[in-house]
Amino acid sequence: MGYAVKAAGYLERVTKQDLARARGLLEQALALDPEYVAAWSGLSLAYWFDARFGWSDTPEESFRLAYSAAQKSLSLDDTDPVVHGLMGCIHLYLREYEQAIREAERAIALGPNHALVHALASHILRFSGDFERAIAMIKKAMRLQPLLPSWYLMELSMSYYCIGRYEEAKDSAEQFLRLAESRGDQIAWAAYLMLAMNYIRLGREREARLAVLESSRLNPDYSLEVDRRYSCYRDVNIIERQHEDLRKAGLK
Repeated sequence: MGYAVKAAGYLERVTKQDLARARGLLEQALALDPEYVAAWSGLSLAYWFDARFGWSDTPEESFRLAYSAAQKSLSLDDTDPVVHGLMGCIHLYLREYEQAIREAERAIALGPNHALVHALASHILRFSGDFERAIAMIKKAMRLQPLLPSWYLMELSMSYYCIGRYEEAKDSAEQFLRLAESRGDQIAWAAYLMLAMNYIRLGREREARLAVLESSRLNPDYSLEVDRRYSCYRDVNIIERQHEDLRKAGLK
C-alpha cells in the first residue's frame, strides 16, 4: 500500500518523469496485490495523463492501457468514482459523447466531494459542449482542493474561451502559467498557447506572437496538426476558431 501512496503524490505533479515514477510504483503495488483497486485506478490515470498531455510516443496504446486498467479496477469495485471519471474520458476520446457524459455523472454521484472527479467531469463536459456546467464543475473541484493541480486552471480557462469570455479566460491562463511554472510542471507551454488565443481575441497581437514563441521554445514539437490530433470537441467550430487564433499568433 505504501507504493500506491507514494504514487499518488507523483500523480499530482504534471511532469513526464513523475508519471513514469508513479507507474513504476503502482506496478510494484500490483505485483504484491493484483486486486488492489486504488493501484489499478492510479495506473489508469497515469496512462491517461501520458496520452492527454502528449508524453506518450504511442498515445493510442496509452489510451488502450488506461482503458484496460480502468476495466480491471471496475471488475474489482464498480463504485470507484475516479475510474468512472476516467472511463468517461476514454469514451470522450472515442467520440462517444453521451456515454462519456453518463460516466461523468455516475462519477459525480459516487464522489460528490471528490475534487479530481469534478475536474475530469469538467473536461468531459467542455469537449462535449456543455461549457457552463464545465465551468461549474471545475470551480467546485478548485474549492474542494485548494492546493489544486495546475491543469484545473487550464480547464477553467478553456471553457471561458469557448463561450467568448476572453478576459476571464486570459486571467485564468495567467494563473495557470504562474502555478505551473512555480511547481515545475511541464505543461506551462500550454498556458502560453492559451494566452496567445485570448490575446488575439482581445486585440493584443504582439503579445500573442510573443506567447507563441515562448510556447514553441518550451515544446518545439507542438503544432496545429498535433493539436487537432488531441482535440475532440463535439462542435468542430470550436477547434477551427482556436486554430484561426493560433495561426494569427504565428503557430504553424
